Amino acid sequence: MKLMRSVFEVDEEEMSRLMQPSAGFGIDLAIKRKLWDPACHVLVEDYAAGAVTPRYGVWATGLHIALKGKVQVEYWSSYSMGNWVSGKFVAEPGDAYLLDKGDQLRFTVLSDIPYRHLGILMPAHAFAAEPDESVRPEGEVQSRKREFGKL
Repeated sequence: MKLMRSVFEVDEEEMSRLMQPSAGFGIDLAIKRKLWDPACHVLVEDYAAGAVTPRYGVWATGLHIALKGKVQVEYWSSYSMGNWVSGKFVAEPGDAYLLDKGDQLRFTVLSDIPYRHLGILMPAHAFAAEPDESVRPEGEVQSRKREFGKL
């Protein structure tokens, strides 16, 4: 059992400092990890106001909950028995959507503030960046980053 407190809360100044050009996306993006564990990865992402991502593939299945701002999501999915389906929708605070591994999508931030969402990816997948010590849930005695191995 793992407990994460205040999962929706982020430090606005920290998110501003984390906002930087994202390799491969060509947009400004901030990512704050809330939990890094092989079973689950929880993160908060801010996409800069007005940003448009290129079409890209989703690496892990996850539930995403819109927290701030407004975004148009265009998607292409092979979830339907191998037949590609596509569409788009607008997500605003309180909305949630599921992205399946292998889906492709494009975000267009419609608001004049960053679009923020909480992502819950299960199971987690390995990332190039090492987690910091702040992403351990309450009560966990040691970091589990060794389970990801060296990338």
